Amino acid sequence: MPLALKITFRFLSLRRGGLGRFTAIAAASMVAIGVFAFLLTDTLSNAFETSLITSLIRSEPHLVIVPKVDAEKIDLANLIKNSSDVGSVAGVRPAAATHALMSANGISKVVLIRSFETESAGLVLGDLLAEDLRVSAGDEAELVVQVRDGNPRKVRTRVGRTETTGLYEDDSTVVRVTPTEYAAIVGDEIFTPEYVEVFLDDPMTADIVAARIESVAGDGIKALTWKGANFKIFESLRAAESFSAMIVLLFAAFGMLALAITAAVLVRERTGDIAIFRILGMRRGTIVSIVALHVAAIAAAGSLFGVAIFVLMILTLDPQHYLSSIIGAGLPVRSLSIRLSAIEPILAVASAVVSAVFSGLLPALRASRIKPLAGLRQS
Repeated sequence: MPLALKITFRFLSLRRGGLGRFTAIAAASMVAIGVFAFLLTDTLSNAFETSLITSLIRSEPHLVIVPKVDAEKIDLANLIKNSSDVGSVAGVRPAAATHALMSANGISKVVLIRSFETESAGLVLGDLLAEDLRVSAGDEAELVVQVRDGNPRKVRTRVGRTETTGLYEDDSTVVRVTPTEYAAIVGDEIFTPEYVEVFLDDPMTADIVAARIESVAGDGIKALTWKGANFKIFESLRAAESFSAMIVLLFAAFGMLALAITAAVLVRERTGDIAIFRILGMRRGTIVSIVALHVAAIAAAGSLFGVAIFVLMILTLDPQHYLSSIIGAGLPVRSLSIRLSAIEPILAVASAVVSAVFSGLLPALRASRIKPLAGLRQS
């Protein structure tokens, strides 16, 4: 084993007391907290964003084309044709939506009725809505909607089936029906679409396709992407990530400061030893290496402890509840797809060690400049 490593292990012995032990434990604790906070926030934010995007592009239209004026004044047939001709568009369908009061088993709830292309008859409810109303497939339900003349209309119908989209709002408030059933519910003789839903081969190109459709269709319409429709959710995530990053940076700064103090205390406590090493002919570079390895070992121990706490928390606690408490209003997704990767912990440990070396650089250089006789007198 190289001499520098042997001496480093000797210096790291916790059997010695005093200020050196305290600063070393404090520095390792700060590093552990910083690594834990980084891994937790990074993993949860990535899991939330991935789960949200997956649920949105699976259950929602990728683009919604809304007329800026009355729908009757827009040639929807021509709009659908022009939208279909745009590249990477997988499908286009006319749609409509309205709010209603849904009642069953003496329980009432405000819902959003949306037209939906499906062959199944009856209402298609989210499982959370069905649970709230205590209904299942085949049960009767009553809908009260406001028709075009402003008067309420009461309709009795049946539940066709329930489904799960993975989104709290859809599963707890949305009712899907066929266009024919939608017309019957709102009292129209034929289905009258109010907007157009567009589905893309690549949902991530929604912004580009929206711009193309707006340029082709003219100024009478507005193309809203799935990202834009959920802008507040993504903004909340970015705000939570920024806040978490500030916390991580704060603990990282305290950790680097504690490591620098630890290195300085080490040099002060080991001044006599360093002086003897210098008398025996040890090079200055070796002394710098000893101090640098000392703080690097402390940072490595702290970061590995932080990784262990992170893995333990992910495997034993409910990360979704933790993230929901950060965002505040609850998560829009019902489950998080947590993916544990070895890359982030390795990068976190490596970053902590490199930062520790830089933190202890000045005390290490100071140690290398200790004059042997002066150091012996001082000790």
